[in-house]
Amino acid sequence: MASLPSPVQEFVEVVNAHDEEGFLATFGDSGVVADWRSTHANGLSEFTFDVEDGSIRKMTIRSAH
Repeated sequence: MASLPSPVQEFVEVVNAHDEEGFLATFGDSGVVADWRSTHANGLSEFTFDVEDGSIRKMTIRSAH
């Protein structure tokens, strides 16, 4: 399996630890989340990350269907 870029690996670790402050810290000052339907978990999703200068610039969540 390919290794994840450092900020994405940190993101996975803090999400698994339920660490809200750590979650926010993985994003840069202008980091964004583009979520296809953010009201609640609604099935399988695919995550893509744009990483820049050691932080997540954009996390995109789309349906995996």
